[in-house]
Amino acid sequence: MDFDGFKASQCLLQEAKAKYDQFFDPEDGQPKFFFKISGEAKVLQQAAAQSAVVQANPPSSLHWYFMQELSYLHFSSRFRVSAPIIRTFLQP
Repeated sequence: MDFDGFKASQCLLQEAKAKYDQFFDPEDGQPKFFFKISGEAKVLQQAAAQSAVVQANPPSSLHWYFMQELSYLHFSSRFRVSAPIIRTFLQP
């Protein structure tokens, strides 16, 4: 299992996503068709797998950082249901 970063002093695992807004419709914020049928599922699977690792290894925690707003809003909403232990942040 890979993570983009780790802060040992906080037992904090980190994941960063940049420039994902290109995969979303700027008018309604929804994933574009091609991303909906392939890319989104991969991101959600990654989040679920990382969440399982974190849940099995207390007191670790997991933060995901998004560079752009549309992807941040979309995945923050999706993670509330599919991976609620992930805290998301918008970091332009």
